[in-house]
Amino acid sequence: MLAEDYSGLYTILAIICLTPVVGAVFGIAVARRWPTLALVLGVLGILVGAFLLLLLGLPQDGALPVFWIGSALPLVAGCICLVRWWLCRR
Repeated sequence: MLAEDYSGLYTILAIICLTPVVGAVFGIAVARRWPTLALVLGVLGILVGAFLLLLLGLPQDGALPVFWIGSALPLVAGCICLVRWWLCRR
């Protein structure tokens, strides 16, 4: 019988989910100086988050709540980054 080890899966999920979050937080920080970079990072965060949520919605049995929360982080950070970009543009 094989032992199930999900540590690699959790590591990959953390890397995929947290990279756009870090990018969006960086975009929030530099929105005044480089608004185009903030726009690009915000849109990428939204696209990655939406894609991850779509992929989690496809399995028939569903996914663990930790995966849903991790997948929503890039979407939320991207939205916040775009709000910051919009406010700095005004």
